[in-house]
Amino acid sequence: MKSQNQADIEKLLKLYSSGDFSRALDETNEMIARFPRSFTLRSIAGAIRQGLNQYDLAAKEFKLALEIQPTHADTHYNLGVALAATGNREAAIQSYQQALKHNPALVPAIMNLGQLLHAQGQTDATIDLYQKALTIAPLDSEIYFQLGMVLEDLNRWDQAQDAYRQSIQLDPRNVKS
Repeated sequence: MKSQNQADIEKLLKLYSSGDFSRALDETNEMIARFPRSFTLRSIAGAIRQGLNQYDLAAKEFKLALEIQPTHADTHYNLGVALAATGNREAAIQSYQQALKHNPALVPAIMNLGQLLHAQGQTDATIDLYQKALTIAPLDSEIYFQLGMVLEDLNRWDQAQDAYRQSIQLDPRNVKS
């Protein structure tokens, strides 16, 4: 059996990075026909599908990738993004939780999980997640901003103001605070 050529993978990634999603998808699908159990190709196909706003198909590709490497945190995260985009919030929450099971320091998964839990009214869990994220990335202004929003929803004005202030101190261009 032929092996995957690293140069071919790099070509796919270059097409993806350049925004040529249609061509990247065509070439990825050709390679998947030869290597259907390739974690890398399935992951690339999922990312391309997301770039094309084909979130259902992206989720399918990420699920296939996870059948090959079930503990890959970034792929669980990407699956969560795709599922959230389709409106399947419960499945997205589970995917983000799986991502964090395999990589507890994956801040984007923490933040997306927090946003979904906040939307469900689970503010205490959201605050805990954002505080955890701050221990990992204490200089991330977006975490402070999101924490401020949750605190504001709870009418904890002084704490919300402190979080917003910290967000602006870290990034003075953060005018949304």
